[in-house]
Amino acid sequence: MEKRRASGLTVVDGSIARHVLAVSQAIRPGAWQVSGSHTGPPVSNGAYRLDVAKKRLMVPRVQLLAVECRSDQPKAAISREELDTMRRFVTGLSALALSMGLVLVPHAFAQAKPSLTVLSPKAGETVTSTDIPVSVQVSNFSLSVADVGLPDKDGEGHIHVMLDGMNMGVLFNFYTSPTFTLLGQGIKPGQHTLTFDLATNTHEDMEDTVTNVTINYQPATVKAAPQASASSGTPEVTVVWPPNGATVGPLFTLQVTKNNFTPSLELEGKPNLAGYGHYHVFVDMPTMDTTGGQGDMGMMSMAGMIGMPATDSIPVDLRAWPNGQHTITVEPVQNDHTPIQGAKEAMITITLQGAAIAQSSTGE
Repeated sequence: MEKRRASGLTVVDGSIARHVLAVSQAIRPGAWQVSGSHTGPPVSNGAYRLDVAKKRLMVPRVQLLAVECRSDQPKAAISREELDTMRRFVTGLSALALSMGLVLVPHAFAQAKPSLTVLSPKAGETVTSTDIPVSVQVSNFSLSVADVGLPDKDGEGHIHVMLDGMNMGVLFNFYTSPTFTLLGQGIKPGQHTLTFDLATNTHEDMEDTVTNVTINYQPATVKAAPQASASSGTPEVTVVWPPNGATVGPLFTLQVTKNNFTPSLELEGKPNLAGYGHYHVFVDMPTMDTTGGQGDMGMMSMAGMIGMPATDSIPVDLRAWPNGQHTITVEPVQNDHTPIQGAKEAMITITLQGAAIAQSSTGE
């Protein structure tokens, strides 16, 4: 079935929804598709998209000769009578909105889809450096540093890159710039597939953006993984600054110490080695569900994760987070991002202040 897109008008008032539904159904019953969630009386079809949670209502914009719509029905011509009726309706709706002190603003019913193109390395390329320089082009999508870990926003997030697979266990890291470097320690010479995709703020992979690039990895200098640690102690991490209960601004450096644990950025996404791994840093860490794995690591919630560092000095950017009390958790994890059994994480509570000021001063 053909799907067509429509531009529209956003009405910042959900009370007009019933009015729109009645008129649009009268114009062309069943020819339009409703998306989004709603509360109240059941809604089946209508010439609009209603998002009650955001109090947004999109209705078709009538043009002089044609109306584009999103429909799962075969393409059908819009009659002159229908055009005139819809034109009068939108005009009347605009007048109604103005009388209520509302503003009608243009809004795309279906925005252009985000996409990711890998510029380098190219498919089939022989890579002779130990580390792999990467350049990508992102379209219809904003790479955001400040919003990592926050609730998802349409068209915003970061980049995931995985080695020889598509799961969290082989994730190098996440990236918020179109140029970055994949660290080559522990990668054996030979053919490897790099999997790139866009991900939401909460680290959900956008599978329709996946791009696979197979390379011939032949570094002049092979950097092997280290030997596993002989230490049998329990890995433990402690936050030494800021102190628990501190009031902090939106930009600060989290200082940690560790025992029986060696963090290594170069080994992220590589096979596990006893005594090695990295940190996961969360703000307001959600409950994790690791019961859903069928032969693998299960499902892990990454909402709230702001970093996967491997240093004891961790820059933190909370400019986009709301002021007030937050919990920061630092947990030591294995190379494949799974928890280390018995490891002791660190958790502190902070009071964030000045975040709104920081946002306005940077134009965010």
